[in-house]
Order: sequence, then C-alpha cells, then structure tokens
Amino acid sequence: MLFWSRSNIISKSLRYYDFFVNEINCKFVWNCHKENIEKLYKKNIRKNHLEIGPGTGYFIKNYKFNNLTLVDINDDILKYNLKQQPLTKYIRQNLFIKDEKINLLNYSSVGVNCVLHCVPGKLEDKMNNLIQSFNDKDIIIFGGTVVNDPSNNYFTNIQLKILNKYGIFHNKNDYTENLIHFLKKNNYNYNIKKIGQMILFEIRLK
Repeated sequence: MLFWSRSNIISKSLRYYDFFVNEINCKFVWNCHKENIEKLYKKNIRKNHLEIGPGTGYFIKNYKFNNLTLVDINDDILKYNLKQQPLTKYIRQNLFIKDEKINLLNYSSVGVNCVLHCVPGKLEDKMNNLIQSFNDKDIIIFGGTVVNDPSNNYFTNIQLKILNKYGIFHNKNDYTENLIHFLKKNNYNYNIKKIGQMILFEIRLK
C-alpha cells in the first residue's frame, strides 16, 4: 500500500474526491451508484462506529455518534477528516496485516468502503485479518469493494489494469466467490450483493 501510505495526488485533492469517485467512477465505471452505498450505511451504522479509510467522510457526515474513530494509513486523509469532525479519535494503522494486529474494543459497527481493493493480498485473507482485530463479537462489518470478477465492460477492465499497474489498487486476486467461500467456511452471518463491478457486504460477528 505504498501509494496510499504517503501523500499523493488523491489525498492532496480531497475536495474533488467525492465528485470523481462517488459521482463519476462508481456510477459509470464500476456501475454501482452511490445511493446503494448510502443505503448500506443507513441500514448498518451504529452510535459506536469505526470507519476504515474514510475518504472525505462523505458517508458518515450526516450521522451523530457516541464514539467515532477513523482509521487510515494516510496522514492527509486523517487530517482532512479531523477538520470536519475535530472531536473524532483516529488511528494511523494498517488493520489488514496479520502481524500488525491491534485489539479494537467497544465498537458496534465498522465501515470499510472502497478500501479492500487498495490492500495487497487475497480478498478473503484481508477480511480475515480485519475480523481478527476485534475482541467484541457483537459487531457488523459492512462496506463496498471493487472485485476482479470477469467483466464485459471495456472501460472497467482498462481502469482495473491501470490502477493495479500503478499500485493504487491491489485487487487482482479479489473474487466474490472466494470471499463467499471463506465466510461460509467460518460460519459467519453475512449478506453480499453484487452491483456492477462492486460487492456490497454485511458481516455480523457474534
């Protein structure tokens, strides 16, 4: 995740991020309108919330929290969000690496939107490493990620190749079928919906 761990063209242009990512890319390239993600947040977000890779904080800005913590590996992104919500706690950490596990307590919901496709490794391994960070098991983990399932969309395929080539994405091994197999094998209560080139997921830990 070298691209995301340092200042880059995206983290330095966050005021334009929502337009290009949520309004343009999600709708026209990944074929998953932002309204689908907004509905996912409305359904699952709780008062004690952990948001991983918050971007500009777009999907959490209209909610009130008892406890909100932001997690990212990019200082620019964390600083931008702290200006919007100055009382928010934050953690600068990669939660998807097995050997860097930290214990996360007292959260009831975890948002992971447009993050997993930026993390190296297989989708099921990334999800497993994240799940293992939580000691409290009454939690719902939810969000969306771009997968590398076969697509007939020429622009989707081209953009995926470019983003992976330059290390912005790391989702060459991210397949919906493999994630479902992992969740079933471990008896997790889950719901996965495929929309365009994205999957929207809900995983309940109990």
